[in-house]
Amino acid sequence: MRLLLILPILLIISIPVVASPYGFTYLKLDGTESDMQSYSGSYLVVELFSTECSHCIDYHPILAEVYPNYEAQIELISLSIDSDDTLDKISDFINDHPTTWEVGKTEASIASTYGVRGTPTTLLFSPTGDLQACLVGTQQADVLSQYFDSYLSDSQYSHNVEDGSCPSPTILSQFMGSLLFPITLVVLFYLGMQYIQKRR
Repeated sequence: MRLLLILPILLIISIPVVASPYGFTYLKLDGTESDMQSYSGSYLVVELFSTECSHCIDYHPILAEVYPNYEAQIELISLSIDSDDTLDKISDFINDHPTTWEVGKTEASIASTYGVRGTPTTLLFSPTGDLQACLVGTQQADVLSQYFDSYLSDSQYSHNVEDGSCPSPTILSQFMGSLLFPITLVVLFYLGMQYIQKRR
């Protein structure tokens, strides 16, 4: 009987949801907060990185090589999702690895929303905010150019979105990335302790 009650809950939390990058905010290197709504209607590429990630260090020069060829068509933003990265630390990173695009810091919730498991991960969004491609790890310049060409030429283009690399967001992934998740854990722990005490 309990299993019958649990199954509908499992089905509900696994339902895919429509996620949009435009609801996320980030801190610019000057400390001001901005949101991604300004990128609505554009081809948007979001690189999620960490200053401590050796692969990210290798990847930034490749992005700097490839992006100028697509600058007129694609908006690119690099965002640190590492809680240990301060704005000063990110600024030092960018001084060592110069960019011509926006760089900032955002909450790790964007990673949980899109199923990102490591850095660097590059998310390619359509002008309507749909996730079209998820590039995991460092991409070589020629391979990255091929991805960008396919991304711009085919509105139905999709890569690594449904094969588990960056799975479609679900109600559960959205919930786990929100502030409600740790609060819920605390409440469940409290209720569990109350239940145990009553059984004694």
